[in-house]
Amino acid sequence: MLKRLIIAFVAVAGLSLGNPLCRAQSALLDLPRDSQHSVVTQRIGITDITISYHRPLVKGRPIWGKLVPYNEVWRAGANENTTIAFADPVSIEGKPLAKGVYGLFMIPGENQWTVVFSKVHQAWGAFTYNQADDALRVTVKAQPSDPHEALTYDFDDVKADSAVATLRWEKLAVPFKIDVSVHEIVQASLHNQLQGLAQYTWEGWDDAATYLVTNKYDLEEALQYEEVSIKTEPRFDNFLTKSQILEAMGRKDDAEVAKNAGLQRATAAQLYFYGRLLQGQGKQDQAFDLFRQAAQKDPNDWVVHDGTARIYSSKGDYDNALKEIKITLAGAPAGSWGRSGGISGVGVGAGFAADELDTPGDALPVRLPGAAAFADHQHRFAVVGVAPLVLTLPARHSCAPSLSNGCVHEDIDSPEQMKDASQDENQPGQHRPKPLAARHSFQQCAATGKSHNAQRETHDQHAGIDVVADVAKPDHAGNRERAA
Repeated sequence: MLKRLIIAFVAVAGLSLGNPLCRAQSALLDLPRDSQHSVVTQRIGITDITISYHRPLVKGRPIWGKLVPYNEVWRAGANENTTIAFADPVSIEGKPLAKGVYGLFMIPGENQWTVVFSKVHQAWGAFTYNQADDALRVTVKAQPSDPHEALTYDFDDVKADSAVATLRWEKLAVPFKIDVSVHEIVQASLHNQLQGLAQYTWEGWDDAATYLVTNKYDLEEALQYEEVSIKTEPRFDNFLTKSQILEAMGRKDDAEVAKNAGLQRATAAQLYFYGRLLQGQGKQDQAFDLFRQAAQKDPNDWVVHDGTARIYSSKGDYDNALKEIKITLAGAPAGSWGRSGGISGVGVGAGFAADELDTPGDALPVRLPGAAAFADHQHRFAVVGVAPLVLTLPARHSCAPSLSNGCVHEDIDSPEQMKDASQDENQPGQHRPKPLAARHSFQQCAATGKSHNAQRETHDQHAGIDVVADVAKPDHAGNRERAA
């Protein structure tokens, strides 16, 4: 008797999607199903949203208004309930919905659809659906879609605090927007997380404070977190974060006191990298002051020599700048080039990747004919730390995608050539390849397809290069002096 009831129930379920009884699937065994199971998950902030569903196929059948009738509750999938789970409270089309697992149903219409979130999520299909179990209903508009043979759920238009969940089947899409109060949820989560092992580390409290100040959310609590971090272990890092919080609160004098307290605790390397951060903000004088402090604190630290080289370069003292760079390269530990160590640049007889490279170390060899010169008003490449120490090529630089998606440097030996090079700048794709032209692959440069004048274009943003060149000083005309 029980077996007959089960077979009858499966038959009804099969007919609900137009399947004949002979194609009913086993309710007793784990066998392949015509409508296969799928799960899709999207994280918004720290909130996971998961849709679990089965995927019926079109199979040439008329769907809307036929297989799936209008104005009737539909399981929005096949077989068991389609479910949607929210790890935290959300808003659906602007209406609040508590965290939890819901049965996802839809009521198709010719002009608009109703999306239903039911408290019942373990039923089979919509046979026992009861509106009294609804947690939320929203009304949405269906949209035309590219053909989808198998029913599909996607998360579209993903942003920091929202996404659009979309059902697609046949030639129709049904979207509904999900919003998450990310900062509020993260703040509540931090209260819980900081009751665990993280509470015994300065990093845990500092990370929490950093999140809040970065997002300008509850600065008072951010400051409280940072005070605990400092109490746990006073460091350059957490004093600097405290300074940033106080700055955001408008307490500039207090921010300066906190920053100075941090700088007193900083290592030479921390002073250097903080100086590099200030350089990126256009605060060159402050950065150089930190480079000098780093040199006083530990003159033997290899990064200190990079900072000193930058100071020399800014004064036009390229001989000493180059000496400092060589010391930096000689002292840099293996694997410190590229993003792993924040070091990038060019040097005589040594090449390495700029830390803007997608793949650190992905550099192609370049040989530059003749002599190259340092001059920060000319063609720039990133040097140790991605910045304006420069190996200057007084040469016309052209992006030439036709040449192996690379760029061409032409050696310019006369003012006439320089003039000729400058006349056709800004002409996309222009190049004059010569047998001795130095070629290199610049990922970002190749994508632009633009010609540049070497006297006006900086390339801190380009990929790394491997350079073998002589070094000479530029004369006042901007041309190259031959190395002896």
